[in-house]
Amino acid sequence: MTEEERQRQMEFILDTLARLTATTDKLAYKADGLTDMIGGLAESQAAERERDQARIVRLEESFVVLADLASRHEERLDQNDRRSERLKESIAELRRLAEPNGGNG
Repeated sequence: MTEEERQRQMEFILDTLARLTATTDKLAYKADGLTDMIGGLAESQAAERERDQARIVRLEESFVVLADLASRHEERLDQNDRRSERLKESIAELRRLAEPNGGNG
């Protein structure tokens, strides 16, 4: 290999290294930007999780209240069923007593 060929080869190697260095610098800059973006997204998601957690707590409290109301409603329906049954029995007894022979045969 002649001196001129060696010189061209060295220039090629130096040019290639310069381009690789420039590319690496650009990629590092982009990576820094992506890191910043990811950090911002993480902060945003953390804030959203906090808001969601507060909403979940309120929903859980609402479900407890609704379950209590449903239970009370069920109890009242049962009471009304018992009252209704007693009323039916009383009406039947009054009808029996109101029969011409007083319900005695």
